Amino acid sequence: TLLLISGSLTTLYTTQTLEEQKGLWSNVYLGNGHWQAFAFLNTVPKQSGIMVMNHFGEIIPDFASVRTFIGSTPGFVNWSELFHIATRFYTGQLTDTEAEGILQKEDISYVYYSDGEKYYNITSTLYPNLLTSVFETPGIIIYQVNSRRN
Repeated sequence: TLLLISGSLTTLYTTQTLEEQKGLWSNVYLGNGHWQAFAFLNTVPKQSGIMVMNHFGEIIPDFASVRTFIGSTPGFVNWSELFHIATRFYTGQLTDTEAEGILQKEDISYVYYSDGEKYYNITSTLYPNLLTSVFETPGIIIYQVNSRRN
């Protein structure tokens, strides 16, 4: 019986530990979905503006010829202001007029929406009247701003 209990507890512990560590290296080793998304962004017009939060905003320009709204802290003098704007945008709580104003003012044509951005979303939707999905893979959606569609 002791062996059975020990085996059960070991299995339970191992299962919990593996589950907790599932996303541990996701910030270092990107999943295939991100690489596919970066490849897609290489097909959009060069220097297109991409709304994205800081983590992927720092990485994307290394793999696609686009401009990201925000990247790492040292790269932007007004980083805290941009972070505040991006956070408000990704909550999904802005009115369509407010969100459209940000997208137009910042010359944004595409919106990158992965787990990093979903973290900020409280509405479970992201401006369906303004954005159209143009790329989807598990965990990542790239939207095109409707006013920028040809």
